[in-house]
Amino acid sequence: MKALIPFAALMALAACSSPTLYTAEAPVPLDQRASIAFSTVEVAELSLPRYASGPDIYSEGAGGALTAMSGVNWADDPAPAMTAGLVQVLTGMTGARIAAEPWPFRSFPQVRVEVRVTTMVARENAGFVMIGQYYIAGQEDGLRERARPFAVQIPMRDGYDAADIAAARGLAVAELGRQIIAGGLS
Repeated sequence: MKALIPFAALMALAACSSPTLYTAEAPVPLDQRASIAFSTVEVAELSLPRYASGPDIYSEGAGGALTAMSGVNWADDPAPAMTAGLVQVLTGMTGARIAAEPWPFRSFPQVRVEVRVTTMVARENAGFVMIGQYYIAGQEDGLRERARPFAVQIPMRDGYDAADIAAARGLAVAELGRQIIAGGLS
């Protein structure tokens, strides 16, 4: 019976705690058009660092320590959400038939894009930073395969919050799409 009292107190505290809020990327306006050398492109699910792939939203302090923001989480799993955002940007800018894996069409894609993000964080005095490498793999013989590093930095206001980070992440994915078009798909 004594063991039930602490458990009941813990449950009462949990019921009184503030709810977790969720945030999602805002849609990014696609104000540019670009032509690419391919009519069909498959995008693999983005590979993210462990700290960036979960529900917590992290920021980096002056000493370099990553801290999860309290009381707020991503509304969707970051890797699939960012992959869908990248597909939307690439499709919107190029008009090509672009889809996330698994490829949903009967014919095979001409190329496959893989993105491996090594750093993705909001940094004090540096804004939102996303760094990594992308790969363009040809599905047919004779297509030149490419591997290119990328670095995206999106400015943010001092005292940013989770909504600012979400907006910056959306802008970073859009900029990554532009870099992939210019450096790998053109």
